[in-house]
Amino acid sequence: MLGWEFPPFLTGGLGQACYSIAKALSRHVDLTLIIPQSDPQFILDNINIIGLNQLTDEDVTVERQEYHIEEITEVVFVPMDISPYPIPVMKTIKKIAESETTVKQTMDSRQIRELYDTGQNYGANILEKVDTFAEVVAQIALKREFDVIHAHDWLTFPAGIQLKRLTGKPLVVHIHSLETDRIGIGARSPHNKVYHIEYDGMSMADLIIPVSYFTKAQILEHYPYIEADKIFPVHNAIDPLPERYTATHILQEPEKLGDYGYSKKPPAPNKKMILFLGRITYQKGPEFLLETAEKLLKKDNNIIFVIAGVGDQQQWLMSEVSRRKLGESFIFTGFLSKKRVHELLERVDVYFMPSVSEPFGLSALEAAQHEVPAVLSKQSGVSEILHNVLKADCWDANKFANYLYALLHYEGIRELLAEASKKEVEKLTWESAAMQIVELYEKQLFSTVEVL
Repeated sequence: MLGWEFPPFLTGGLGQACYSIAKALSRHVDLTLIIPQSDPQFILDNINIIGLNQLTDEDVTVERQEYHIEEITEVVFVPMDISPYPIPVMKTIKKIAESETTVKQTMDSRQIRELYDTGQNYGANILEKVDTFAEVVAQIALKREFDVIHAHDWLTFPAGIQLKRLTGKPLVVHIHSLETDRIGIGARSPHNKVYHIEYDGMSMADLIIPVSYFTKAQILEHYPYIEADKIFPVHNAIDPLPERYTATHILQEPEKLGDYGYSKKPPAPNKKMILFLGRITYQKGPEFLLETAEKLLKKDNNIIFVIAGVGDQQQWLMSEVSRRKLGESFIFTGFLSKKRVHELLERVDVYFMPSVSEPFGLSALEAAQHEVPAVLSKQSGVSEILHNVLKADCWDANKFANYLYALLHYEGIRELLAEASKKEVEKLTWESAAMQIVELYEKQLFSTVEVL
């Protein structure tokens, strides 16, 4: 299995999902997990975890050709408001001469460790990390016996493709998010390398596992000629709450909101609270969040919108909140730890997810665990399995506002939906998701498997 994020080095939902899938799968298959960063203190039973930041001198040496093309190309960085990853895009100025010079660049284990042992999963050199990961994974994997290559998201697809070409083993790609989710139809630009890596990975795959039927539909719409008969969605799940949480005091202590936190003053105790939880990016629908807030606050201004998360649209959203004179009704908490998120969910009244394109939406399951009723975008994977929630198209701010108003003012509806959602979530387990994956291995690939 090839992953990118993994505890304790988490940035978003990808790492949590990869961890939970690997843990559940390890009860049914022999599993080796290769990731960029691992913590030697973080050990899981039945899983051999290999982190590139822990390589020794005997493990691997990477040698590759490096082309000198500075004089004949212009390097353009795609800005953060277009893509969540700062991707360097080469724009060719003239043809590469036949006499183009190359040099051999060798990376030893120390250089590989330094590349990944930074505490950052992404960064401006993300493509260098992805390319190096592919080469190192090939050297590590070829020394081992395995039956299936299971790669999570585009960052590991080049490694998965290379392994399939070298070994002939079947390739499974697990789609947690697509570039078209993150930045829209503009992702299909010939200069967007992430989109084309995704396309290559799905083209080469023997089996594609998206996290929802919504994502399957997105693949078929935006990635032409990918065969529908090799796409089998498996929904995410959620682990039971490990402990009882008490309502957080973070909202009463604005000075503790962190570097990105913002609040004019703590909310009044009698104010109802609506939670937006996740990265503040195009994908998550901050535009529709703001439009909905304006409409709702005209009906009832005794409401606070709590915005928990960071992202490239955060400054824009904060500026718009200020420009529209809504500052008294918004709190921006910045990034919150998992513990803080659970504490916050004990405090809020409604969870709101207006995403433009949400492959799944794990935080909606977390809200349901805490018996927080939800209003969700229909353009989401989680809405396929949570039935006791209120749903609207992401652009329908009027319906969103009406639904939020109803949940805040009609106690019977709120309690009924909250209790029913919690019961739904209790039936969703990673064990069930793992069994579906094993069944797909057996039916679509072959029987007994060992997974890399």
